[in-house]
Amino acid sequence: MARRVELVGDLGAETDVWMGANLPVRLAYFVVREDGEVTASFPSPAGPTLSRIDPADWASLADRVPRLRTLAPDVEALLVNRVNGARDALVVSIDVCYHLVGLLRARRFGDLLGGDVKNFLADLGREVRGSARG
Repeated sequence: MARRVELVGDLGAETDVWMGANLPVRLAYFVVREDGEVTASFPSPAGPTLSRIDPADWASLADRVPRLRTLAPDVEALLVNRVNGARDALVVSIDVCYHLVGLLRARRFGDLLGGDVKNFLADLGREVRGSARG
């Protein structure tokens, strides 16, 4: 089964959503729930940690990136990767996020970004850039 991965453009160095959620990391995914609530998930030793996103912050970001208004609730996510200088903002199917969580949980928390995680993130970036050209 092919993954759904779509580049949505540059969100800027810091976004209202990122700052509003007080995310202490450089890798997170954002999901719109059926009830319209938006949450951010990021790695922690216990698995993904959820943070609620202020609706006004999300609306501001969606004004700049209209694709975010059409995220399929609980099916698609905005994956933001700022690790090692990356500036990727991707719309992905939620299974991509769950796979990433599994990779992160399989590692010691102090070594979260080992080779398998770095390769997975790099593959996503190449995949989306390749599909944009083709």
